[in-house]
Amino acid sequence: MNYSFFDSGLLSIILSWFFAMQTIAYFLLALIPFLAEKNKDYPSRLYLTWLVICVFIFSPFRYIVFQVVVATSYPVQSFGAFFSTLWLSLYVPLVFGLLYALTCIVPILSLMLLSQKQGQKFGILRGLSWTLIFPFACMLSSLIFFTALPTTSKTLGPSSAKDIIKATNGPAAVVFKYLVKPFGPFPLPEFFELTPKTDKDMIRCHVASTYLSKSAFSYFVEKQYPDIYNSIKE
Repeated sequence: MNYSFFDSGLLSIILSWFFAMQTIAYFLLALIPFLAEKNKDYPSRLYLTWLVICVFIFSPFRYIVFQVVVATSYPVQSFGAFFSTLWLSLYVPLVFGLLYALTCIVPILSLMLLSQKQGQKFGILRGLSWTLIFPFACMLSSLIFFTALPTTSKTLGPSSAKDIIKATNGPAAVVFKYLVKPFGPFPLPEFFELTPKTDKDMIRCHVASTYLSKSAFSYFVEKQYPDIYNSIKE
């Protein structure tokens, strides 16, 4: 195994944490007012809390946070990554924006159906519908997201394979370990069973198999797992 080939430099790690903390702070600052303020469309903060729990556990929200952290870590891995970001920023937000919009359709529709209309009481039947339908809608959104993800992620053509894998170090590894890995499942290549199966193996193999082109994926396997690469090639 050759883990060091895709390790990040100290400066890259520091900058990655700097941008990641801003991202996490943004999500938290957006969440706090949502729970703190009373919303006339929902009966109580208890239901709002249930909504947040469902989004966190059943929807692809945790994985999207991971994607954002990786994306903010990528430009600081090298000068080449920084300059390629200028090109990627022209179309990646559009492609993944469409994916996120498609993912949000089902939960938003369920919220529109379950929201309390003016002059309408929030009875037991509506309450049960709220607790049962919205989690199902979130799970359906996850199915849509992870089904479309492989096709969408292959649009990352101009990006550097080495820099994408290096972006999984630091904050991305922590987010993956505590927000993505425990809730799984997520795609992994078949040869993963031949690796030591550490967290580093898992995150790198997942990102490589999901986001890299076929040639870039072969490059990753050759550099990190030369023995496995040679055995597969034979």
